[in-house]
Amino acid sequence: MLSPTLKRKRSVATSPLRQKHRCDEDASASLTANKANAAHPPNDLITLEEIITEGLPTFVKVGRALLQNRDRKLYRNDYATFAEYCEKK
Repeated sequence: MLSPTLKRKRSVATSPLRQKHRCDEDASASLTANKANAAHPPNDLITLEEIITEGLPTFVKVGRALLQNRDRKLYRNDYATFAEYCEKK
């Protein structure tokens, strides 16, 4: 049987909020493609900055939604704490 600490770590690791997202895969794919051109490392920076620029509005929107949920305690209908909400979502 897993200890409570291991159970918690396991649930956090498999939480959808903690799962790898498409932008992670896109960045990895871009970097892998750029590794073939190792003589041009600035391309990695340019590629990553493009990904950041594209995803920034969504990142900010998600962050604001999470802050509203936390500050207004909207998670309390189903979860005791905001941390529990984040782990299980």
